[in-house]
Amino acid sequence: MLSKTKKMTKKVTKKVGSPKSAVGSKKAAKKSVANKKTAPVAKKPTIKKTAANKTAKRVSRRKPVYQKVGRLDKVVADAIGYESADICVSNSGLRHIFEGHHVELAQLGLTPVAFVSIVATNFNRIYKGHGQALILALCNGNAKVVIIELSLRQSFYYVKTAFVKNQKSLDKIELLWSKK
Repeated sequence: MLSKTKKMTKKVTKKVGSPKSAVGSKKAAKKSVANKKTAPVAKKPTIKKTAANKTAKRVSRRKPVYQKVGRLDKVVADAIGYESADICVSNSGLRHIFEGHHVELAQLGLTPVAFVSIVATNFNRIYKGHGQALILALCNGNAKVVIIELSLRQSFYYVKTAFVKNQKSLDKIELLWSKK
């Protein structure tokens, strides 16, 4: 009986973990060397090369495209001591407005272009922003006010951002002009 158990233990040790079986094949040797050299590194996500991705890269390298949405008239500009110029918004500005304020836009049922153009053409108050920036506000007696913030760039005002704000927070800012 002992002879049978000795034979069985010899077979088991060969199958499980004898040093000869690990080194025996070239594939096993390569795997053990590869595992010892480096730890596994996470692969970078690969982006499939498609026409849409190439177009997106080309668009991002282009200069921003501006579209006119209103004008700061000479009468109003003279009253506040600023330059009269067109009000324009860039495609990247519209994207910023949509990404940051899409919930508010959805509640109002407006697109970013419509939102900006409504305020740029119908504003009834102008507040002083940071530095040389202007804040155009469309107030209608409600607690909420729609706003666009402008900065002068060369020969036009560009829209930095647009959002809905509380009337109380605007009362703390210096009022430059109000429609009578």
